[in-house]
Amino acid sequence: MKAIILHQSIVNHDAIGNDIANMCHILSGIGYEPYVYGDFMVINSVRCADRKQLKSIISNKDNLIVYHHSQYWKAGEDILKEAKARIIFKYHNITPEQFFNGYSEEAAAKCNRGRKLTETLIQRHPTAYWTADSTYNLEDLQAVNDERKIVVPPFANTEKWKDIVPDAAILKELLENKDVNLLFIGRLAPNKGHAFILEVLRDYVVHYGRRIRLHVIGKIDNQNKYTRELNHVISRLGVAKNVRFEGEVNEEAVLAYYLGSDIYLSGSEHEGFCVPIIEAQFCRLPVVARNTSAVAETLGPDQILLSEDISEYSAAIKLLCTTSDYRDFIVEAGYRNYQTRFTNTIIAKRFKKAIAQATGAHL
Repeated sequence: MKAIILHQSIVNHDAIGNDIANMCHILSGIGYEPYVYGDFMVINSVRCADRKQLKSIISNKDNLIVYHHSQYWKAGEDILKEAKARIIFKYHNITPEQFFNGYSEEAAAKCNRGRKLTETLIQRHPTAYWTADSTYNLEDLQAVNDERKIVVPPFANTEKWKDIVPDAAILKELLENKDVNLLFIGRLAPNKGHAFILEVLRDYVVHYGRRIRLHVIGKIDNQNKYTRELNHVISRLGVAKNVRFEGEVNEEAVLAYYLGSDIYLSGSEHEGFCVPIIEAQFCRLPVVARNTSAVAETLGPDQILLSEDISEYSAAIKLLCTTSDYRDFIVEAGYRNYQTRFTNTIIAKRFKKAIAQATGAHL
């Protein structure tokens, strides 16, 4: 039997790309010959199908399609129209269009079409099985029968990090400087809450001093209106010397930032899961997070989850940096959340359960 995993883009060092690569590994172990297909594919250690292979795989009813749905993808919709193979959807959620209003009409329209496509796919493929990153994401799938859907968190690369050497120069600089080093990972997009964490940074500077630095990792588009707006926010708040936009970095650098930083700070307004939270917990980096969307569900119990009061965030940062017992409690609770809910072994069991229920196989 063959399986093909579909998504518009399948790339290395990307949350969905990591999820897809791990799914390929699981599928190989249960008797499938896995392939991936998308409009843009740059990913190691998986087999990328061409159009001829794609058509052959999807035309066989004994094969399996795993369709990752995170955006509007016309080509993917058309592929599914021709499919005779069994279908499992992986729903990663789609950012509501209102976050992009005033920034990008194109992005807002794409989000709107993506959400409408969710409804279309549910109606068009009534026998398909749906997996979702979180129970929060399942709320968008209420039209799917309960017996045809399940939560399967995304796989992360955390366990591979045991064999990776962190970037020595970055780690050394973080550990040796006297600043409080905050970390946030997420592309520069309006739903990610960058302006919010910049306000937190400013509040900390005002009340506790200037020895603090925010490192932001993620794709930067300097021509983007949102990016230009953030630059104005930084100037207005007077925190230019306290912020570093690191752009996209490799895994060795990401691991160094997780290991060398003092706190992971999340101000995101919309997340269908939030992989960086569990990556931080795996690296025993305490998390201070904004209570929105799926963040609380991912974060787990006994963690620092706050609302909209900026001063609470800066106070929490100060407390974590000055009270070792409290920091240790938060770190251990976070690591326990990862170990009991989000290891690859645990997620693999849920993915195999989804496959078994979708196909009727005994795995």
